[in-house]
Amino acid sequence: MKNKVLVYGYYGHDNFGDELFQHTIDLRRNDLFGQHEIVFLRPESMNAGSGQRFLGRLARSGSPFSAVGRAIIALRLASSVQVVCLGGGSLLSDVKGTLRLLWLLRRVLRLRFSAIGVSVGPFTNDAARRRVRNFLTTIDRLVVRDDRSISELRTMGLEKLANYGGDLVALNPLVMDGPSIVARKEVNQLSIGIAPCSAAVGNGFSPSTIATGLETAVIKSGLAMNAIHVSVFALNSNPINGDVAVAQDVAHELAARGFTVTVRVFEASEVLKFAQQIGEADLLWSVRLHAGMVGYLSGVRTVVHSYHDKCLAFAEDVGLKEALLVDQDADVRAQAGAWEAAFSLLKSGGLGVEFTRDRYRDRAERAYASIT
Repeated sequence: MKNKVLVYGYYGHDNFGDELFQHTIDLRRNDLFGQHEIVFLRPESMNAGSGQRFLGRLARSGSPFSAVGRAIIALRLASSVQVVCLGGGSLLSDVKGTLRLLWLLRRVLRLRFSAIGVSVGPFTNDAARRRVRNFLTTIDRLVVRDDRSISELRTMGLEKLANYGGDLVALNPLVMDGPSIVARKEVNQLSIGIAPCSAAVGNGFSPSTIATGLETAVIKSGLAMNAIHVSVFALNSNPINGDVAVAQDVAHELAARGFTVTVRVFEASEVLKFAQQIGEADLLWSVRLHAGMVGYLSGVRTVVHSYHDKCLAFAEDVGLKEALLVDQDADVRAQAGAWEAAFSLLKSGGLGVEFTRDRYRDRAERAYASIT
């Protein structure tokens, strides 16, 4: 019997959240998969020969043929595994492309399926919902990360399938332990992190608006610009669809208003370094979901700028204070209000969430045990 698991995800594409999922799964592989050997679906997963290196480059290319390279790599890997496990971060809003190909060939390849740390929905149409439902009825184990997914499963009549575990990153003790809050307080300068997302541009996120909102809140709070350092995180550094350009735009707008700014561009080899840098902030404005997740787990006061249902689901899951949740089309006044609410928490010592990170971690430890 093939005693191996293919962990299926968007790994190897320079995205912080996905690389953090891989790190977490690799770190906790024995707890999650027992004696099963695991292999991750990455463009470089099969680099033995020149033809295979070509497939890896093709899968990363962003060209119309990149899906072909990814599918071929997945099929080759799947031929030697027993289980295909969707490994964190996936939005099960449809079953298509490479995943659908593997699922349709499951009897030929003798594959079983599981999914951990996924969100179910939202769906663009009824056909997509049906495809997801059909897929879910064939899997062995499902752990979802938010309550909205439980609601979707209930609508499908599949609520008994799911465990509710929260985000997979909660299993990573190196994130949960994080840098100490005491260490952050020893720095004289107030540290603010901003994690924009290129996908949010055009959906309510504006570099100018966020910079003006912060400037307005700082002036109203009586803080000095030179007492604040802002780190702008480009947490997807993919040259095709990444965040580098929007991060630079945010930094430019902030610098024009007198802030000291550093742009930090994500590198996959430094995933824990970036998690630590996020965790060292006094305040965090998160458009990227997993910046917010790491901030929350590290005890950072976090504003969630919700451009997508998954961000709103996270905010609901942890009981984020309403004043710290910003709609995707919020204007300068609304954004300044969220900054002011975060500054107030600094003075009061509150974190602005109802569900503590220890409870979040304990729930994850229970739900994610022995998934194969």
